Amino acid sequence: MQARAPALLNVGGQWELRRRAPPRHIIREILPLRIIDLCMKPRFFRRAANRLFMRKRACSRYPKRTPEQWLTLKEAAAARFSEGQSLKTIAEALNVSYEAVRVWFHKWQQGGAQAVCAQKPRGPKPRLSPEQLEQLQDALLLGPVHWGYKTQLWTLERIADLIARVFDVRYHPSHVFKLLRGMGWSCQRPTRRAKERDEAAIEQWLDGDWPRIRKARWTPEPR
Repeated sequence: MQARAPALLNVGGQWELRRRAPPRHIIREILPLRIIDLCMKPRFFRRAANRLFMRKRACSRYPKRTPEQWLTLKEAAAARFSEGQSLKTIAEALNVSYEAVRVWFHKWQQGGAQAVCAQKPRGPKPRLSPEQLEQLQDALLLGPVHWGYKTQLWTLERIADLIARVFDVRYHPSHVFKLLRGMGWSCQRPTRRAKERDEAAIEQWLDGDWPRIRKARWTPEPR
């Protein structure tokens, strides 16, 4: 069993060194912070000290570039490969690493400039193909009543259920909204109108009664 670290106690106006340490809240009151760190060495002090000596990650000397800028650099590198320039010269001229130029050069040897500029699609493979998205759009244009719903209103839950029924692919309703935006669809809210609304009577009132009422309105006399 490891013995406890010695602690300083004020006994009778004198400081004495004892083996058994008092409670921590007493030590915090009578000892400065550095003595507490040396005697008790709590975990959070060690972690704070270790952070000071952690090595920071070295910053890259090459600037960050967008995918379009990388594509331009690859095209320029492929043109220089055909001219017979060395890899080191190309790396210095384009301000890229030698390793990147070496990878591009191996791709250029295998398939030319097209292989160098080829970019893999980002993200996972879509679960619905473009042909299936066109089929989904045709299915949505048929209306919800055609698919057994009671009202002519498409909701995200209904569309997700339709995709599962037609294509056997399950999506969360929130992801269905992203699919609809990619297809060019937008959220449409139906206008609330009364069932007893008579458009002909409203138009007749606006053309005949409202001008008469507006002229008959009281206007104050000028002073």
